[in-house]
Amino acid sequence: MSKYLLKVVGKKQTVAHIWDGSSKDTACRLWSTGGIHSKENYVVRDDTMGRGICQLCKHKTDPVLNERQQQQSRDRRSLEIRCSELESKLDSTNSRLAACLRANSRRDDIFRKMEEDKIIESYFRSKGQ
Repeated sequence: MSKYLLKVVGKKQTVAHIWDGSSKDTACRLWSTGGIHSKENYVVRDDTMGRGICQLCKHKTDPVLNERQQQQSRDRRSLEIRCSELESKLDSTNSRLAACLRANSRRDDIFRKMEEDKIIESYFRSKGQ
């Protein structure tokens, strides 16, 4: 059976937080992180006294939601790894492409030079005749 942490002092009716007796904290970690400043104004009860449950506590204790969140986390990590692999392959491909372009440029320069030499040679041959 769940226990709830409720604020009993003060005008504002707050939500009920799900209390984990073993860790002495709320499911949303509000107690341990200092979000609750005056801890003497709270009590642990078996019922919510008609108050709504803290959305974060509800979210953290829902097993279906937790499994979905864990799966999304695994999927996100898998996607990050795949993106990293693809970026690495892309970098490698880009490097090879750049090397090919440089080689083609050198080849084109060589062919252009050979054509220029042929033109010059044929010019002088025609002048010599």
